[in-house]
Parts: sequence; structure tokens; C-alpha cells
Amino acid sequence: MRTRPLAIILENDKMASGHDEFVLIRAEFTDGNVKRLCNATSSIPFLGENYEPCDLRGSIIRAGSQGEMPLLAISLDDTDLGISGYVRRLRGASGSVVTIYGVNTVNLAAADFEVVYEMQNAEIDDRSQIVIFNLGAPNIFEERFLLQRYFAARCGHPFRGVECTVIDPTASKVIGEDAATYLCLIPHTSSVRTRPVTGTSALWVNYWRKIASGGVNSWLPDTLYTPGTATCGHTLEECRVYGVSRRYGGYVGLSDTKVQIV
Repeated sequence: MRTRPLAIILENDKMASGHDEFVLIRAEFTDGNVKRLCNATSSIPFLGENYEPCDLRGSIIRAGSQGEMPLLAISLDDTDLGISGYVRRLRGASGSVVTIYGVNTVNLAAADFEVVYEMQNAEIDDRSQIVIFNLGAPNIFEERFLLQRYFAARCGHPFRGVECTVIDPTASKVIGEDAATYLCLIPHTSSVRTRPVTGTSALWVNYWRKIASGGVNSWLPDTLYTPGTATCGHTLEECRVYGVSRRYGGYVGLSDTKVQIV
């Protein structure tokens, strides 16, 4: 189970990857309506859904000193979101399900962590236009982590990503507006949103990684860019072939026979 506070997890992920870590909140109300929010300045696509930018804050509430599970309160700026309407209509929205994801902009295909809460109630501050979600203890039976991060014989880093550092010579490389070289990570037809440096901040970093050199041509719109033909089975042996064994993301000290949580 999780042993570190949410804020520490986010800060550690930032230092480890060099890319922004965002919190996504998916609130499924008891009437079936769903609100998707993120603590970013622009919307973030995740698992086929779009998360709206929102000014949100979280704090831990401890009900007493008898070993109770900590509760979580999340404050949301409701100026443009209209969440207060759901809360009023549902009389506090008790029983709604709130899922909190931690995602890194370098890989929006999966969450770094995912925790499911049940809404105890929601409060409305009309004067400040703030809505507060009071969430109960996380459901430990639905709490999910990326178990491959604990495989002894499997690297959990995305191939070619910032943690991996492999540079495929067959991959597309371009010169960004800052005159730096960028390596393509995902096959795509370029647009202004995926342009290195000046594209949408939460989007272009999924398609490009900054590298030391190798770019010849400047980035162009409406152009097909590819990550190359190299492959990786995420094993230590392949890390050694690519010369990046120090970046191996597995846990060689664990047994090869099963997954272990550390």
C-alpha cells in the first residue's frame, strides 16, 4: 500500500523525470454525470477522456488520534465549472465516486498512480465560488499501481523516454524553435499543438524528447514523424545491448518468480 503522502510522490516524480506531473480528478456523481478536472493550465487528454483545467487544492483531515484512516478534502474553484449545481441537486453528492490519477506529461498512456475514494459529502462556498469534496478513506481493494514497476526482470520505463535515454538512429529528429534537437517518441502527423517548445505544454512533450544533437532539419507542420524501427523487450539484457543498463527500471534484487511489492 502507499506509504508516502501525495505531495511527496508528485515532487519525486518531477525530479525523476524532468517533466510535469499533474493530478487528474474524475468525479462520477450518483446520477451518472461525470466531471473530469486537472490541476493544469490547459486541458489534458487521458484514456480517451478530456480533463478540464481547474484550480484545485488538497489537504489531509485526521478525525482523531485513535488510528483512524486519514480523510482527504479537495477544494475546487467552481467559477466556470458549474459543479455546485450537481452538489445541490444531489444534496451533497454523498456516495459519488472520485478517482484521483497522477500522470506524467511524458507518458499519458497510463497513470503513475490511481486511488479511488467515496465521497462523504460536498460543501459549497457561494461567496468564494469554491466547492469542497470531502472524501473518505481510499478503497484499498480498488487501489491500483503499475505492478510492472516491481518486476525483477522487466524494465518499467517507456522505451526511448527520458528515463530510458535510448536514441534510435532511425527515428525522426528535428530542430525546435529553441535551436535544440528533439527525438520523435510517437508516430504522428505534426501540427502546431505538437510543435517542440511552443506547442500545447501538456501535449508536445508526449511526442518529442530533447537530445544533445543530431537534428538537421527544422520542425515542419503536416509532416509524418516516426520513432524509428528499434524495439525493446524491457529486459536487462537489452538494456546492456543499448548501453543503458544503468537506466534499467527493473528490480534485480527481487525474485524472478513473482511480483513483489517493495
